[in-house]
Amino acid sequence: MINYKRVEKILLIILEGLIYLSFLMPFVFVSTSIFPFIVGKILYFQGLVQLMAVVYLLLLVINFKKFRPRKTLLLYWFGFYALSLLLSAIFGVDFRRAFWSNFERMTGVFVVWHFIAYAIMVSIVFDAWPKIKRALDVLLAVSLLQVFVIAAQYTKEGVYLYANIGGRVWGTLGNSIYIGSYFLFHIFFASLLAFKEKKQIWQIVYLIIAILEAFIILHSKSSRGADIAILFGILTVIFSYAIFAKTKNIRRAGIGALLIGIVIFTFLIIFRNADTVKNIPVIGSVVNISLNEGTGRTRAIAWEIAWKTFKEMPVLGIGLENFYYTFNSHYNPESLLHSYYETWFDRSHSILFDTLSMGGIIGFFAYFGLYVIGGASLFIAWRRKLFNKTSKSILIGQEIEVDRHMVIFFFIIFSIYIIQNLFIFEHPASYFLIYFSFGLLLSLIAGKRSDISPKYEFSYSAFFAITGFFLIVFFILLFGTTIKTYKVATGVIRAESTFVNNYKLGADAYKELLSMDTPFIFDIRSSMIKRIARVNDNILTTNPDYKSALLFARENLLEQIEEGGKDVYDYILAGQIDMILASSDSKYLDSAESFFIKASQLSPKRQQIYYTWAKVKLMKGDTDGAKKILKEVIELDPRVPESYWYLAFAYEKKGEEPLMWENIKKAIDKNYSWKSSNELLYAAGLAEELKEDGYFIKLCNLAIEQNPSADLYLRLGLAYRRQGDETKAYEAFSNAQKLNPDLFK
Repeated sequence: MINYKRVEKILLIILEGLIYLSFLMPFVFVSTSIFPFIVGKILYFQGLVQLMAVVYLLLLVINFKKFRPRKTLLLYWFGFYALSLLLSAIFGVDFRRAFWSNFERMTGVFVVWHFIAYAIMVSIVFDAWPKIKRALDVLLAVSLLQVFVIAAQYTKEGVYLYANIGGRVWGTLGNSIYIGSYFLFHIFFASLLAFKEKKQIWQIVYLIIAILEAFIILHSKSSRGADIAILFGILTVIFSYAIFAKTKNIRRAGIGALLIGIVIFTFLIIFRNADTVKNIPVIGSVVNISLNEGTGRTRAIAWEIAWKTFKEMPVLGIGLENFYYTFNSHYNPESLLHSYYETWFDRSHSILFDTLSMGGIIGFFAYFGLYVIGGASLFIAWRRKLFNKTSKSILIGQEIEVDRHMVIFFFIIFSIYIIQNLFIFEHPASYFLIYFSFGLLLSLIAGKRSDISPKYEFSYSAFFAITGFFLIVFFILLFGTTIKTYKVATGVIRAESTFVNNYKLGADAYKELLSMDTPFIFDIRSSMIKRIARVNDNILTTNPDYKSALLFARENLLEQIEEGGKDVYDYILAGQIDMILASSDSKYLDSAESFFIKASQLSPKRQQIYYTWAKVKLMKGDTDGAKKILKEVIELDPRVPESYWYLAFAYEKKGEEPLMWENIKKAIDKNYSWKSSNELLYAAGLAEELKEDGYFIKLCNLAIEQNPSADLYLRLGLAYRRQGDETKAYEAFSNAQKLNPDLFK
């Protein structure tokens, strides 16, 4: 028979080691993969959790009663949350996308279940404070590696994953806004250890780590959500310890300090437009948050759409990762005022609205219930210990090791996570950290594990047979969900690279990927279609391999539309492909138009659809039809300059140059964003030809900013002279001569 205590010890050591390896997840970066900052992290974590599950199942086999998750309301609530995710996927808009997600996010139901399992296993391993402290020490040590990476990126150009010296760094996370959510956990975990530590030297070490990582957040300007979270955390620490103080004077001082802080903050908000307030580090940006301009406005638009979505499907929502569809169907044309990038949202950029829209009221209740039940359980556990009450309840277990420091800092950690995510959405590193925190919380409220003897005994042969079976299942799961996905994710990049150099070989590489049985087939197709459609259409008539590849891409896109039919971008791509094919065969113009008509039904107010549809009309010679479409687009939001720009060229086709120029002027007046230097030079040349010197001077200065030349300065000088501004004319002529000394000889 096996020595179960020895085997338990070995398995627990292995499981703890695997959990420590999970701390490296934020550092995983696979340069050869599509979305290199996302895919590698999730697949690494997913495979690790699957291996951890094997070890944990063996512990359950040896001694189920000892290692089963300890019964608490929070544990049951995790089960409820996991079920709500599945139900929202089943009854939502797109089950495949909800369950498996896509390469850009990788946070579908399947992956979230891995995080829940991870939290449970963390609670099993770290079942007492000394073990929790050991885990936090390792976590903090690993976070210092991120500090070193960020410091290197900030001080040395071209260092690891980054090239913008002195800019907003992102470490190994892929986006500067994620720096805040990563370090926030470590700051307050370090502070918790500092308050609980009895040795002064270690108190100092923990506080130095907390201050250093807080400085990185504030200095790197990660996000205003992170700034608010830090301020909230600091104020909560001061207020909480004042409230829990034993003397009335300290309590009064704490409450007084809080009230004074509220008064000062109110004063700063009232005078937030003053330059003095704006220039205050951190505070200035926090008090000037606005939902009426810039990214604040685009967030507000997304929140409005999420609320509409919730009202349409209030019970279970549309399913994880499906906000993309509803954002398109409820698209607000105002979004284009803030750039094309801001017109494609797949998240509402707020944990509140994401949860409401994608999970409905049940999902919202299930998710935020985790925080409410966890916090309430921790507080009750502390109060029971304070009054020496040790009886077990549905909320908590026995032998609880909870003190006021844990209550305060776990409250802060979960609160700042929500505060931070009121303005952004989760990413792999923040997912890992919040579920690790939930694992510790599960452990704290369940209490220390009892030393129970196993009910059954196993021979070594039986144990190894069971182990072998679990490993076989593990490898099947690992290959099917992790290794195969990795092959596809890296294969897409290789296929793209091959296609650039050889159209036939590239198309063959894509065909091989498409033959793989993977839930990410839509991602492969979309990536292939976008890559092939980006090639200049002039190649269509000169390279038969490209035409074959384009027709293959079209065939797959039509198959994807038939299988799904919900993605507006598929119809836009189909229309664009047929426009390319129409350059050699006009029969494709009719099908291109039909695709744009369908796209307009899926996203009725998206201007880009109508801009391209109008181009099809012009290619068919239907100028009046193009003008009609573009005039209707202007009515969607008259503030958008692009609409006037495209209408101008419809007038050009009709030979109505005065109306063409009038619309170009409207586009310029509304701050049209120039897509290329050729566009800008064309408009400047037209203004010069029509003697519109005011517009020409404006456009010429913009062109000089992009690419100064003697010719542009010379023409600018002549325009200034026509306006009677000899000083500026002389300055422009001087700059022209500097660039071309022979110009005036």
